Amino acid sequence: MQVHVMALDPRILVGALGLTLLVLGSRVYRIAVVTPGVLAGLWVAGQVTTGASSTVQYAAMIGLGLAGGILAFLLERFAVAVAGALIGGGLGDALGPLLLGDQMHWSVPAVAAIVGFLAVPYLYERLLPLLTAVLGALALAWAAGREQDLIFIALVAAAGLVLQLLLRRGERKD
Repeated sequence: MQVHVMALDPRILVGALGLTLLVLGSRVYRIAVVTPGVLAGLWVAGQVTTGASSTVQYAAMIGLGLAGGILAFLLERFAVAVAGALIGGGLGDALGPLLLGDQMHWSVPAVAAIVGFLAVPYLYERLLPLLTAVLGALALAWAAGREQDLIFIALVAAAGLVLQLLLRRGERKD
């Protein structure tokens, strides 16, 4: 009997994590903390297993995704800064072409990522619903192949933020 392992597209996993962050946000604080590590692990798995069998790719995604998540959990403050870098870099990538034209220099998202890396840890707890909504929207945008569609990112992030605030408000009334 032969068992076939379907190739699992990392965009599906990233999209699922993005949707979870978008809708549940600060209610799933630990997911918000480990997500950058899982995403980094998935990205590394995709880079190092290019051309490998689907079984190897699937195993690498599971192994490196879990390792990244565990490492992020252990290094929480650093993970928050990495989330800031992902948000900053993603927003720089989305806003850069709008502000600077299609021939944006590679340094724009890099500088935005550095700013996010440095600023977000200081703002994290107060802005957790907004940050998880933006991170979720950026993950969904990447999963949908729309990582530079600023309108899509803004609308999805706004919807996620409103949903999180409504859910939080409903909890306070109980």
